[in-house]
Amino acid sequence: MNKFVSKNVCDVIGFSYLMSQLTITSPYGYNYMEKKFNNIEINKAKLETEYSLIYQFIDILPNSQKLELNLSKFKDITHTLKYCVKGKVLDIVELYEVKIQAILMNELSDLLKNLNINSLKLESCFKIIEILSPDSNITNDFYIYPCYSKKLKSIREEKRRIEHEFYKTTDEVLREELKSKRSKYVILEAEEELDVRVKLSTKLKQLLDIMIENSIVIGHLDFLIAKARLAKIYSGTKPILTKSNLRFVEMSNPYTKEEVENSGNHYKKNSIDMNEGTTIITGANMGGKSSIIKTIALNVLLSHMGFFVFAKKAEIPIFYGIEYISGDSLDSMHGLSSFGFEIVKLNEAIAKIKSNKYLVCVDEFARSTNPSEGQKFVKAFVEFSNKFNSITILSTHYDGVYVKNINHYQIVGLKENEFVKSINDINKLMDYSLKKVSYLNEVPKEAYKVSLLLNIDNDFKQYLDKCYMESDNIE
Repeated sequence: MNKFVSKNVCDVIGFSYLMSQLTITSPYGYNYMEKKFNNIEINKAKLETEYSLIYQFIDILPNSQKLELNLSKFKDITHTLKYCVKGKVLDIVELYEVKIQAILMNELSDLLKNLNINSLKLESCFKIIEILSPDSNITNDFYIYPCYSKKLKSIREEKRRIEHEFYKTTDEVLREELKSKRSKYVILEAEEELDVRVKLSTKLKQLLDIMIENSIVIGHLDFLIAKARLAKIYSGTKPILTKSNLRFVEMSNPYTKEEVENSGNHYKKNSIDMNEGTTIITGANMGGKSSIIKTIALNVLLSHMGFFVFAKKAEIPIFYGIEYISGDSLDSMHGLSSFGFEIVKLNEAIAKIKSNKYLVCVDEFARSTNPSEGQKFVKAFVEFSNKFNSITILSTHYDGVYVKNINHYQIVGLKENEFVKSINDINKLMDYSLKKVSYLNEVPKEAYKVSLLLNIDNDFKQYLDKCYMESDNIE
């Protein structure tokens, strides 16, 4: 189970989509990725080492075909290896698989040396291959060779003699005697083969830890190639690991970008600078606040899994986890209302930020409850979360939640004095850029602008104007 971020949040922010794009070719690569996801790295030195390896593998991508072909031939025999180490006697198929995999590991080791990759090393499996290849005749097959046992050789010779005699004779009585005799030698052969397999398994037992360790290195190698290719495809950047601030220059989210461009719209990269404490994003509901928060969460998660991130520049502190509160990320309602479940998740986030440094993403909190009460909850959380060394990024459409001495960004929103014919034109008129503002008690009222751009009925507009005027007077 992942303690850093929930699986459902990974789906929401586009992480699961990205992982499906990885070109992992071996089962060990998938095993390694899953292990890393369940044990996300919070050690700066280890992350820096992983970033350096990605640089190295980006350089070798043009010459990685033989490497990847070798990786594609591996089969996950981890259980076979571990069972043998614990004393299990391997059958003929398992012995064959061990031999083939040992040969592949040695071939892979040579390929790494040829590419001057010294950071990942495989231990030699020659002794294992030698045990499974008598007379130093290394072939890509395996059976219980006669030279393993003089007794076995003698039994097989006698069995073949009986079989030869059986096919020569037409005497039915003699044939029945030969069949009976052959059956006894089949049993003797099986017993002697078992004895050979016991001896072979006992010898291998002392050596198979090498292959188990090699399989982990192979998984890491496969994962690194996939990371390097992903960084190449999406122009990934090595993140700079900092002590406190979280900063992105022209950050992007491949998942959101594909969705936006598939709908015929232009995707906007954004920049943001966040200190410890709370940062607010305000703007129209259709302005892209949620996308920005998802992009921040995605890139922070990627950086902690040792990936390059999707930004022109990124400065990211080490976090102990990501808390994400949004209607999109609710795993299960458990009989609670949307707001009730948000409160449960909020309480969990508060417990986390009291203990360690977390990234807390809050997208339109309390939008499903009474606006007057919702605004109070949001403002209270803004003031509360600003006192901790975690970084909280919160989007809202509520007025009056601004608190002094915190970061405040606003989506630029709709361009003025434009004429539109459809909702698609509205998207083209939206400026999804983030701008930093020093103080703003009211969020932009883009809904009113949208209604005017779409030529709202004039008679209805009179009632609408009256309601806006009454609201302004009350405030």
